[in-house]
Amino acid sequence: MLAKAKAFQTRTGKFLVCNQGLGNADAYHVAPIYFGFGVPTYVDDQGKAYLGTPEALKAATWLVEFSKVAPKETSHEICKAMITEGKAAAWWTGPWAIADLEKAKVDYGILPMGKPFVGIKVLMLSKNAKDRGNDKVALDVMKYFTGGDAQTKIALANKTIPAPTAALKNAEVQKLATLAGFGASLNLGVPMANTPFAGAQWDAVGAATTAIWNGAQKPADAMAAAQKAIDDKVKQMK
Repeated sequence: MLAKAKAFQTRTGKFLVCNQGLGNADAYHVAPIYFGFGVPTYVDDQGKAYLGTPEALKAATWLVEFSKVAPKETSHEICKAMITEGKAAAWWTGPWAIADLEKAKVDYGILPMGKPFVGIKVLMLSKNAKDRGNDKVALDVMKYFTGGDAQTKIALANKTIPAPTAALKNAEVQKLATLAGFGASLNLGVPMANTPFAGAQWDAVGAATTAIWNGAQKPADAMAAAQKAIDDKVKQMK
């Protein structure tokens, strides 16, 4: 991507990609880069952080070079404007951008890039259901709702990206470009941690990435600072 971004800017004077996590403290949108370089996650369910790894340093070093051929300041609105005004060729984002693209009548395609952070939605069985003797019925409902058949129907009705493989591979779902495209990204992605330790990652990674992007810190220093910031917050949580 770096080589293509350099060549595209040389040829057109424009940016190949706009990512609001680059040029804006947004750890979520920049995650595909870190994870694409082999970082397993920012912080796992046991509270172990991975910003001090060789993989994280490789990603951070790549960011230094990519910053030379990408917008210096970004946001959702800035990236949207760049795409709709023809100042950037691609918008590195998620399904939430589709409505803006369609409203602007932009002819778009979807291509997985890196390994994105995948949000998780859960159904939880409460003690109240157990106490009232409804736990078995509630569990059956949860199993049905999260199964392939139900999720296929929901995906087709709401245009939401289904998690079950059976639903994602359904022929009718695959006919919908947005679901097929983002579904392919989902299968490459890294699930978000479902423990309180996940709260330690956002500010630390966002600050470190921004410092690298604007040249305030060298990659090794920024990653060390992010690792320490996450470790310190995790210690406070334990």
